[in-house]
Amino acid sequence: MAPQPQLLLYGAVVMVGVLHTLVPDHWAPIVAIARQRGWSPAETARAAIVAGMGHVSSTLVIAIAVWIAGAAAATRLGHLVDTASSVALIGFGGWIGLVGVPRHASGGGAESPPRPSAFAHP
Repeated sequence: MAPQPQLLLYGAVVMVGVLHTLVPDHWAPIVAIARQRGWSPAETARAAIVAGMGHVSSTLVIAIAVWIAGAAAATRLGHLVDTASSVALIGFGGWIGLVGVPRHASGGGAESPPRPSAFAHP
């Protein structure tokens, strides 16, 4: 039986968290400061916990702000995406009609010389 999507998401989050924590720029400054100031392991752990909580909290605040801004932009600009995709669909359809239909209408079979492709490299 395949794992549930939620389990895959949880596993991915755990793996990203563990790998993210192993990056030296997250723990090396704390270790360097602890050694310089002569902190005990308990003081070092306390500093790491405070820094980690600050890191997680600030990341969540930034993520929520970006999410709200994205939702507002989608609300205001969503109709532009619909319009742009409609224009692109009509444009590409027209281009295919102009380039492809004359070739097939002229009986562009195996005996006819091939027409230059719009994608041909010089």
